[in-house]
Amino acid sequence: MGKVHRYLPTIPTAPQLVKPLTPSVHSLNRLNAHRKEAHATAGRHLALSDAKSGRTHASLDRPPYIPPIKRRGVYLASPLPTYGTARYDRVANLIRAKYSSEPLVEPRDLYASNEDWRNPWPGTVATIARLVFFANPDKSIGAGVLRELADAQWQGVPIEFASDAGRLADTYALDFLSDNDPCRVAIVRVGSIQ
Repeated sequence: MGKVHRYLPTIPTAPQLVKPLTPSVHSLNRLNAHRKEAHATAGRHLALSDAKSGRTHASLDRPPYIPPIKRRGVYLASPLPTYGTARYDRVANLIRAKYSSEPLVEPRDLYASNEDWRNPWPGTVATIARLVFFANPDKSIGAGVLRELADAQWQGVPIEFASDAGRLADTYALDFLSDNDPCRVAIVRVGSIQ
Protein backbone atom coordinates (compact mmCIF):
# COMPACT_ATOMS: atom_id res chain seq x y z
CA MET A 1 0.00 0.00 0.00
CA GLY A 2 1.27 3.47 -0.90
CA LYS A 3 1.88 6.40 1.36
CA VAL A 4 -1.37 7.81 2.85
CA HIS A 5 -1.48 11.59 3.20
CA ARG A 6 -3.09 13.05 6.30
CA TYR A 7 -5.57 15.27 4.48
CA LEU A 8 -7.02 12.43 2.40
CA PRO A 9 -9.81 10.43 4.02
CA THR A 10 -9.23 6.74 4.36
CA ILE A 11 -11.82 4.63 2.63
CA PRO A 12 -12.90 1.59 4.67
CA THR A 13 -12.82 -1.80 3.06
CA ALA A 14 -16.00 -3.83 2.57
CA PRO A 15 -15.76 -5.85 5.83
CA GLN A 16 -15.29 -2.61 7.80
CA LEU A 17 -18.48 -1.10 6.34
CA VAL A 18 -20.74 -3.82 7.72
CA LYS A 19 -20.65 -3.88 11.48
CA PRO A 20 -23.31 -5.68 13.46
CA LEU A 21 -25.44 -3.35 15.58
CA THR A 22 -25.00 -4.62 19.10
CA PRO A 23 -25.86 -2.05 21.72
CA SER A 24 -24.02 -2.30 25.00
CA VAL A 25 -25.83 -3.21 28.18
CA HIS A 26 -25.05 0.25 29.57
CA SER A 27 -26.68 2.05 26.61
CA LEU A 28 -29.78 -0.18 26.85
CA ASN A 29 -30.14 0.60 30.56
CA ARG A 30 -29.85 4.36 29.87
CA LEU A 31 -32.47 4.12 27.12
CA ASN A 32 -34.90 2.23 29.37
CA ALA A 33 -34.36 4.75 32.17
CA HIS A 34 -35.20 7.62 29.80
CA ARG A 35 -38.34 5.81 28.61
CA LYS A 36 -39.51 5.21 32.19
CA GLU A 37 -38.91 8.85 33.10
CA ALA A 38 -40.79 10.07 30.03
CA HIS A 39 -43.69 7.73 30.79
CA ALA A 40 -43.84 8.85 34.44
CA THR A 41 -43.97 12.55 33.54
CA ALA A 42 -46.39 12.18 30.62
CA GLY A 43 -49.37 14.48 30.97
CA ARG A 44 -47.85 16.43 33.85
CA HIS A 45 -46.50 19.93 33.64
CA LEU A 46 -42.75 19.77 34.18
CA ALA A 47 -40.75 22.99 34.32
CA LEU A 48 -37.05 23.72 34.27
CA SER A 49 -35.71 26.05 36.92
CA ASP A 50 -32.44 27.81 37.41
CA ALA A 51 -30.56 26.47 40.43
CA LYS A 52 -29.22 29.91 41.39
CA SER A 53 -32.35 32.04 41.05
CA GLY A 54 -35.02 29.37 41.36
CA ARG A 55 -36.99 30.96 38.47
CA THR A 56 -38.91 28.76 36.07
CA HIS A 57 -37.71 29.04 32.47
CA ALA A 58 -39.57 26.67 30.19
CA SER A 59 -42.11 23.92 30.07
CA LEU A 60 -41.15 20.51 28.77
CA ASP A 61 -44.59 19.23 27.93
CA ARG A 62 -45.62 21.95 25.46
CA PRO A 63 -43.93 24.87 23.74
CA PRO A 64 -44.65 28.38 25.01
CA TYR A 65 -47.60 30.12 23.38
CA ILE A 66 -46.57 32.74 20.87
CA PRO A 67 -49.55 34.75 19.64
CA PRO A 68 -49.78 35.13 15.87
CA ILE A 69 -48.75 38.48 14.45
CA LYS A 70 -51.75 40.58 13.50
CA ARG A 71 -51.01 41.85 10.03
CA ARG A 72 -52.25 45.39 9.47
CA GLY A 73 -51.66 48.04 6.92
CA VAL A 74 -51.21 48.42 3.19
CA TYR A 75 -47.61 48.98 2.15
CA LEU A 76 -47.10 51.26 -0.86
CA ALA A 77 -44.02 50.09 -2.79
CA SER A 78 -42.61 52.36 -5.46
CA PRO A 79 -39.24 53.40 -6.90
CA LEU A 80 -37.35 56.08 -4.95
CA PRO A 81 -37.64 58.74 -7.71
CA THR A 82 -41.46 58.64 -7.43
CA TYR A 83 -41.58 59.58 -3.72
CA GLY A 84 -42.15 63.31 -4.20
CA THR A 85 -44.39 63.13 -7.27
CA ALA A 86 -48.10 63.72 -7.87
CA ARG A 87 -48.35 60.11 -9.12
CA TYR A 88 -47.29 58.86 -5.69
CA ASP A 89 -49.96 61.01 -4.04
CA ARG A 90 -52.64 59.79 -6.50
CA VAL A 91 -51.82 56.13 -5.80
CA ALA A 92 -51.71 56.78 -2.06
CA ASN A 93 -55.18 58.38 -2.22
CA LEU A 94 -56.46 55.45 -4.31
CA ILE A 95 -55.25 53.00 -1.66
CA ARG A 96 -56.73 55.08 1.16
CA ALA A 97 -60.11 55.08 -0.64
CA LYS A 98 -60.13 51.34 -1.38
CA TYR A 99 -58.69 50.15 1.94
CA SER A 100 -60.06 52.81 4.28
CA SER A 101 -60.07 50.49 7.30
CA GLU A 102 -56.34 49.75 6.97
CA PRO A 103 -53.53 52.21 7.71
CA LEU A 104 -51.28 53.13 4.78
CA VAL A 105 -47.61 52.29 5.33
CA GLU A 106 -45.62 54.69 3.17
CA PRO A 107 -41.93 54.02 2.58
CA ARG A 108 -41.26 57.69 1.82
CA ASP A 109 -42.15 58.42 5.46
CA LEU A 110 -40.13 55.47 6.80
CA TYR A 111 -36.94 55.37 4.72
CA ALA A 112 -34.70 58.09 3.35
CA SER A 113 -32.42 55.83 1.27
CA ASN A 114 -31.76 52.24 0.23
CA GLU A 115 -29.35 51.82 3.14
CA ASP A 116 -31.99 53.13 5.53
CA TRP A 117 -34.51 50.59 4.11
CA ARG A 118 -32.36 47.40 4.18
CA ASN A 119 -32.32 46.59 7.91
CA PRO A 120 -35.92 47.35 8.98
CA TRP A 121 -37.57 45.96 5.82
CA PRO A 122 -37.78 42.29 7.00
CA GLY A 123 -39.64 43.43 10.13
CA THR A 124 -41.96 45.62 8.08
CA VAL A 125 -42.93 42.91 5.57
CA ALA A 126 -43.71 40.52 8.43
CA THR A 127 -46.44 42.86 9.72
CA ILE A 128 -48.20 44.22 6.61
CA ALA A 129 -51.53 42.84 5.39
CA ARG A 130 -51.19 43.86 1.72
CA LEU A 131 -48.66 45.37 -0.68
CA VAL A 132 -49.61 47.71 -3.52
CA PHE A 133 -46.90 48.83 -5.92
CA PHE A 134 -46.54 51.05 -8.94
CA ALA A 135 -43.74 51.59 -11.42
CA ASN A 136 -41.81 54.44 -13.00
CA PRO A 137 -43.58 56.21 -15.91
CA ASP A 138 -41.81 53.80 -18.32
CA LYS A 139 -43.34 50.84 -16.36
CA SER A 140 -39.95 49.83 -14.93
CA ILE A 141 -39.16 48.88 -11.35
CA GLY A 142 -35.81 48.70 -9.62
CA ALA A 143 -34.12 46.08 -7.48
CA GLY A 144 -35.62 47.48 -4.26
CA VAL A 145 -39.24 47.16 -5.40
CA LEU A 146 -38.47 43.72 -6.84
CA ARG A 147 -37.08 42.66 -3.45
CA GLU A 148 -40.21 43.99 -1.72
CA LEU A 149 -42.41 42.01 -4.12
CA ALA A 150 -40.42 38.80 -3.67
CA ASP A 151 -40.36 39.08 0.13
CA ALA A 152 -44.08 39.87 0.30
CA GLN A 153 -44.93 36.93 -1.94
CA TRP A 154 -42.74 34.64 0.17
CA GLN A 155 -44.58 35.84 3.31
CA GLY A 156 -47.96 35.19 1.66
CA VAL A 157 -48.92 38.87 1.53
CA PRO A 158 -51.42 39.72 -1.27
CA ILE A 159 -49.87 41.99 -3.92
CA GLU A 160 -51.59 44.43 -6.30
CA PHE A 161 -50.30 46.69 -9.05
CA ALA A 162 -51.62 50.26 -9.25
CA SER A 163 -51.91 51.39 -12.85
CA ASP A 164 -51.77 55.00 -14.05
CA ALA A 165 -55.46 54.65 -14.92
CA GLY A 166 -56.26 54.41 -11.20
CA ARG A 167 -57.04 50.70 -11.12
CA LEU A 168 -55.60 47.98 -8.90
CA ALA A 169 -54.71 44.70 -10.59
CA ASP A 170 -53.78 41.52 -8.77
CA THR A 171 -52.55 39.90 -12.00
CA TYR A 172 -49.41 41.27 -13.58
CA ALA A 173 -46.22 40.03 -15.22
CA LEU A 174 -42.62 41.13 -14.90
CA ASP A 175 -40.31 41.15 -17.92
CA PHE A 176 -36.76 41.13 -16.61
CA LEU A 177 -34.21 43.39 -18.27
CA SER A 178 -30.55 42.74 -18.92
CA ASP A 179 -29.43 46.36 -18.57
CA ASN A 180 -27.34 45.69 -15.43
CA ASP A 181 -28.96 48.81 -13.99
CA PRO A 182 -30.30 48.30 -10.42
CA CYS A 183 -32.82 51.09 -11.03
CA ARG A 184 -34.35 49.19 -13.97
CA VAL A 185 -34.52 45.43 -13.41
CA ALA A 186 -37.99 44.66 -14.78
CA ILE A 187 -40.91 46.04 -16.78
CA VAL A 188 -44.42 45.54 -15.41
CA ARG A 189 -47.10 44.26 -17.80
CA VAL A 190 -50.81 44.26 -16.98
CA GLY A 191 -53.69 43.31 -19.23
CA SER A 192 -53.16 40.68 -21.87
CA ILE A 193 -50.64 38.57 -20.01
CA GLN A 194 -49.68 35.44 -21.87
